[in-house]
Amino acid sequence: MTTAGPVLGEERNSDKFFDSLDHVIDFHGHIIGMGLSPDHRYLYVNSRAWPQDSVISDPLHPPPIAEEIDLHVVDLKTMTEAQGPLRGHRAHTPSNDFFFIFLDVSRDFVASGAEDHHGYVWDRHYGICLAKLQHSDVVNSVAFSPVEQELLLTASDDGAIKVWRSPRTVRLLQAEKPRPQKLSFSWVTNRRR
Repeated sequence: MTTAGPVLGEERNSDKFFDSLDHVIDFHGHIIGMGLSPDHRYLYVNSRAWPQDSVISDPLHPPPIAEEIDLHVVDLKTMTEAQGPLRGHRAHTPSNDFFFIFLDVSRDFVASGAEDHHGYVWDRHYGICLAKLQHSDVVNSVAFSPVEQELLLTASDDGAIKVWRSPRTVRLLQAEKPRPQKLSFSWVTNRRR
């Protein structure tokens, strides 16, 4: 890997650009997706946990993974888990297999797909699940609009990308629709003299 150096066009080897490892974050599980908060302070990670006392002796043969998908929140300033993992979405693949489940984070919300054919939306600050969005197969990717956080896209193995709006946004859009104007006509008769 090469990266651009401090002078435009200058290249450096990655071993010179990153001089040392800063921190390791271990969730004791298989990481299947991650995303940063818009302010880049919080890291959101989807993982499927390994059994509590498992030890990995061979990276090519990890222990079985849990059915539950945990959504962890890490404060990158303190390098600590900001709150307990959020739960509510599940995996249905065998414990030795998985799908990548990509998530997205907006100012107030976190969204993730799941193997149970749903996308999920949580309140980022309170950890409450706000919505469960239906597909007919695994939802493996979600994305918030960068300009309207209450507009979410979900992509699924069912071949569909669905566009979702919050009830509040729908009400606002309906209120903004132009209403037909009342037209008044005055009929003028042409009188001949």
